[in-house]
Amino acid sequence: MSGPALWLALRSARPGARLPLWVLALPALVAAGLFLARLVQTPPGLIAPGILGHSAAACLLSITALSSPAIVLGLTLFRRGAALCPALTGGLVGLAASAGVTAGYALHCNEDSPLFFTTWYGLAILICTAAGALAGRRLLRW
Repeated sequence: MSGPALWLALRSARPGARLPLWVLALPALVAAGLFLARLVQTPPGLIAPGILGHSAAACLLSITALSSPAIVLGLTLFRRGAALCPALTGGLVGLAASAGVTAGYALHCNEDSPLFFTTWYGLAILICTAAGALAGRRLLRW
């Protein structure tokens, strides 16, 4: 998701560029499908432990903390663009940064249940995307 989000962020910094945002729905639909498939297969008493895992807080904090410098750098670089919708561009920068960091973080995480990683990785990505959008609204406006 990092690649398409970065591509869309670059396009959003140029006035008049068309943004096919539906591309971002594809990875989200795959994640939702993985979550639902595991949810159906998991006994009811094991759903909550599957979602919480053993490292939810560390996962959430690590991804958001590791994404922060990339978001700041991205927003600094995108100040040279001409974004017509600064919040959208900032959100795409946050999405690209956090999706890339999440992919790297997943290589070292030992939690492999879709119940866990779709919940906590997804929440971390949403937090970073929202932070990028809020910062972009202020920093990228003309």
